Amino acid sequence: MPEPQKSRAHGCVFYGLITVALVFLGVVAGIYFGTKKAVRFAIENYTTNAPITIPSLELSTADQKAIAARLAQQFEAGANGRGPEELVLGEEELNVLIAQSPDLKNYRKQIYLQPQADQLKAFLSLQLDQFKPWEEFSRKLGGTNYAGRFLNGTAYVNITVTNGVLKIAPRKLVVSATTLPDQFIKQFPWDTLTRSVNENINLRSALQRVEGVQVRDGKVHLRFRR
Repeated sequence: MPEPQKSRAHGCVFYGLITVALVFLGVVAGIYFGTKKAVRFAIENYTTNAPITIPSLELSTADQKAIAARLAQQFEAGANGRGPEELVLGEEELNVLIAQSPDLKNYRKQIYLQPQADQLKAFLSLQLDQFKPWEEFSRKLGGTNYAGRFLNGTAYVNITVTNGVLKIAPRKLVVSATTLPDQFIKQFPWDTLTRSVNENINLRSALQRVEGVQVRDGKVHLRFRR
């Protein structure tokens, strides 16, 4: 039975790389705005009370499952030195991972990933109440006044793995046609969002097999150590 456990650990890392990049998008809207006045301004200007329509996968469930299974096999083979040194993920593959991962099921109609040139673009329509930090934060600030809010916009992020450590480096977050200030983006403690992945023994072991993650030529390239 050890082999299924190993495969599951690798799969967790594979989905974890996507998960970490997504979760921060919901957390970021509710934390670190500073004063109450600034918080209210941010909530009222950067969030709305209705979702928007974002791109979606045009694949059958059967096709999605087949692609997800193939990617999981390729990841395991590459991580164990039995496959290519690099796994390349395009727009379709990235969004299949979101659609087929049980841990990401809540995001299926809320986030759509699109690698462009050397950056990862994410179309967002996130229901913020699903994130516990936001729920607690908004309740303390405005009671029920801020319930049912959505973060609609576009995020541009870098995902990297260096020496077995997963990091995310946001470039830009555009919400309601407004680019969030660089000062806010730089102040947010981004390392806390990847801490659970980097400190997990099973995930860290698998991450050590990943040499790096890079977005280039409109694809996400996952390189394995040899």
